[in-house]
Amino acid sequence: MGNETDKYRCSTTQQQHNLSVEEVYDKEELSTKLVVKDHNADVYRVFHSREEFWEFNDGIAEHLRSFSEVVYGDLPQFPRIHVEFGSLNKLPGTKI
Repeated sequence: MGNETDKYRCSTTQQQHNLSVEEVYDKEELSTKLVVKDHNADVYRVFHSREEFWEFNDGIAEHLRSFSEVVYGDLPQFPRIHVEFGSLNKLPGTKI
């Protein structure tokens, strides 16, 4: 079994569709970009900014929004807090 990161696909152009993110961008260039896994399209997408990602996200039907940020261990990262609820109802015994 090989290195799974070598199998990343990047949707930058149709011609590059089956190339890995690392084949399209060098590591230094990736440090200024946001890389996300699009779980529905089964590809990795590279955005030049968070704003560009949010514009893309707004154009996707809500039920198809399923993304994960790709974190390269040796590159700068943004802290994040992930909160998920399975119901729109309040949690019993809380103010949430």
